[in-house]
Amino acid sequence: MGIFRRSGGDNHLKKTILLLMMALGVGLILTYGIQVGLTKDMPKNESKIQIKINNPANQQPRFEFVSGTEYLAYDDKGGTIVKLVDFLGNRINTTCYEIILNPDKSVFMDWKKMEQHWEYGNYFINFTTPNSEGIYDMEVKCWVSGKNLSIGKGFHVSNANSTDIMLEMAYGESYG
Repeated sequence: MGIFRRSGGDNHLKKTILLLMMALGVGLILTYGIQVGLTKDMPKNESKIQIKINNPANQQPRFEFVSGTEYLAYDDKGGTIVKLVDFLGNRINTTCYEIILNPDKSVFMDWKKMEQHWEYGNYFINFTTPNSEGIYDMEVKCWVSGKNLSIGKGFHVSNANSTDIMLEMAYGESYG
């Protein structure tokens, strides 16, 4: 009866199953790039094993805004922070630039190079907010793997007096 024979067939069956499992494991490693190793972000007195399965069809970098806020119109301190990491979560070392457009789409801040926080992979830039109310467009571009990645977002600048009026309406007290 082939592999179901009792006399000595059990070892052959076990070896066949073991070989099939090993072939499947090697196939997974080659197809999905299974990565096993110690995490780099852990403190030295702790250790943790990390397993990552990488899907080759989804190996795009992650590019997203970390910052976003409402600013007052009185030369407030503003800033932009974006996170740029590869599909494994490792920071990407490159150059990123930002432009900010006024509500009328004229240039408030022309393309300016962002700084990189080496430990976390975030790119950031500080600026003084405009004196005019409105919604401002931001665009950040980074050069990654021969491609120009771009991400956009907006921020709102409000007049301090209108903020006081909104607080007064909400809480029934004067803040001016």
